[in-house]
Amino acid sequence: MCIGILGDFNVNYLKGNENKDFKALFPLYGFTQLMKQATRISKDTSTLIDIILSNNPTTIGKSGVFMNCLSDHEMVGCIRKLHQARFAAKVIMCRNYSKYEPGL
Repeated sequence: MCIGILGDFNVNYLKGNENKDFKALFPLYGFTQLMKQATRISKDTSTLIDIILSNNPTTIGKSGVFMNCLSDHEMVGCIRKLHQARFAAKVIMCRNYSKYEPGL
């Protein structure tokens, strides 16, 4: 099962020394922060405050920041992998007894 947490947490993940207690909370419960780029860019600063967390990051195919001009925050998103069950081919050999062939 994959759980995702998305949102504007107003904690800058680009600065590793800020809000260490808050940032240490999610790994305690098995969550990984997926975003690596700044999500709020102004003339003077850039911060990573809109984050995506997943407890199973291997099920996330891609995540990223999508530039828009609608807000002072950029859009964040992720694409989840869909696992399709694939079964190995199984060959079954059998004889056809519907025809009688003398001598066999």
